Amino acid sequence: MYSTNIRNCSIVIVLAMFGLVGSGLAQGTYGPDGGGWSRRGMGHGGHMGAGGGERRLPSPEQVEGPATPNTLKDLVSLNPDQLQKYTGRYNDHIAATKPIRDSLRTTIQTMRTKFEDGDRESAREQRPLAERLWKDLSPKDEAFSKGLKDLLTKQQMDQYKKWEKEQAPVEHWGRHGGAPESDPG
Repeated sequence: MYSTNIRNCSIVIVLAMFGLVGSGLAQGTYGPDGGGWSRRGMGHGGHMGAGGGERRLPSPEQVEGPATPNTLKDLVSLNPDQLQKYTGRYNDHIAATKPIRDSLRTTIQTMRTKFEDGDRESAREQRPLAERLWKDLSPKDEAFSKGLKDLLTKQQMDQYKKWEKEQAPVEHWGRHGGAPESDPG
């Protein structure tokens, strides 16, 4: 259920950048505390079908990066040796991507705050920066995930890929850039 709420927040952020939702709807979806970030993991965003070809902004989970060692341990039943190796890789990757990840997180939070304050134009002005940061970060996260093939069994890798897809923003949008065609989960 929490994952669905996070995905819903991501949907509102994307729609907000296109000026398609009112601040009342955004506030209702985010809740009184404005939502939050989690350390759940990532997937890989793509392009919006009806949004004029703009790059999709990442979900909050994607911004945070790959699955934490504890999340992956629980998700795919890592043995102690796998957990130790994954933890080392994960820590190195997060350390290497921390500056860009922090900038992206801050930029998206700024966009959300400006939108919630009714300043849509200023929020939209932040979008190109967020897109550039995500364009730089996303391939690094993808390479990290692909690099797990030598660590995880085929079954574990399949579970991980499925989980990654669940972290990504909704893929299906209406023909005219409207609301999503179906509920993401």
